[in-house]
Amino acid sequence: MKSVSLKTLLVVLLALAFLLLGGLLFTANLVHTRDFLARQMATHAQDTATTLALQLSPAFQANDLAAVTNTVDALFDSGYYRRITLTSPTGQAILVREVPVRVEGPPAWFIRLIPLATPVGTAEALAGWQRAAVVEVVSHPGYAYRQLWQTTRSVTLWTLALGAVSALLVIWLLRRALRPLRDMERLALHAAEGRFEQLPDAHPIRELGYISQAMNRMSASVERMLDEQRQLVEKLQQELYHDDLTGLFNRAYLLSATEAALAETGQTVGLAILRFGGLAELNAQQGRPGGDALVRAAASVTSVLAAEFSGVAGRLDGGQFAVLLDQTQE
Repeated sequence: MKSVSLKTLLVVLLALAFLLLGGLLFTANLVHTRDFLARQMATHAQDTATTLALQLSPAFQANDLAAVTNTVDALFDSGYYRRITLTSPTGQAILVREVPVRVEGPPAWFIRLIPLATPVGTAEALAGWQRAAVVEVVSHPGYAYRQLWQTTRSVTLWTLALGAVSALLVIWLLRRALRPLRDMERLALHAAEGRFEQLPDAHPIRELGYISQAMNRMSASVERMLDEQRQLVEKLQQELYHDDLTGLFNRAYLLSATEAALAETGQTVGLAILRFGGLAELNAQQGRPGGDALVRAAASVTSVLAAEFSGVAGRLDGGQFAVLLDQTQE
């Protein structure tokens, strides 16, 4: 499975959450707007039917069908209505005005996707105290569709714009928030190379600040542990290959160095053995301090001799010293 960065994963998750939330809000707004426009058309149709019935009542009472026709045509020609029907109390059509639904502006797929109900408004026109006709008015959905289409486009554009701004802001915030993780990675890699650093403890995100503090303490502990181990190794090497009294190399080091030199093909080495006598007598006369002084003096002479011939000086035991040369000196 291909690995992804934490920032990419968070961006994808936040983008999905934003798309889901944006889709829900967009759908809710669209449904709310559609229902509002449907209620508006229903109110418009009912108010028109009531008003038209009141206007037609005097004409029906006077039996003036021409006035009835003129009143209906004047209202219908305004273009806000899809159908106006006058029906007698017995159910016979007195007057019908209807136009096919043609909506300009919104695309056809939008109209098919979001159907708008066109309620019928009804009222009764009277002739005196008797019913003369039933008035039915159906509003034209063109205006409502245009209004819904404009609202949908506007909401979509605003949603996309806010989404782009939000995405940039989220990326910037994530980059800023996850910066300590990159610093921690760098600290770990440098620690593996023996370089120890410290991260800033303060961080806007509390948990990452705690992790930075823990990483700093761990780095300091590892550095201190390695320093102690290095000092211990140096001390052990000093004790293992150096003579305590003179500070010169001891027998173990001289033997190891000689064996290593002899193991190399074509390597020529020289080994000079120096013995300073009288150490036992001096120890008997002056005690251990006197003998130690003689040994130190002999070590100083041996060191001078080794430096003159570019060799390595060491103490074998007692008053015996050796000088290991890189090549046999004449």
